[in-house]
Amino acid sequence: MSMLEQMKDKREKPTLKHTIEENLRKVYQDLLQEDVPDRFKLLLEELRQKQAAPEAATRSDADPASEDGK
Repeated sequence: MSMLEQMKDKREKPTLKHTIEENLRKVYQDLLQEDVPDRFKLLLEELRQKQAAPEAATRSDADPASEDGK
């Protein structure tokens, strides 16, 4: 009996649905346990640095005393 025939059988649908849901949960939980890849960590750090640079420039432009050292 093919998988398609099994799916057509209404008695099998709840069991098949439950099996699929359980497998998806397991895969998702495994994925949650994985560490963020190093390349993503580097990209996030670059983004943080780029966002911090304009903010620092904006603060020093807004505070003229920061240039005089006062």
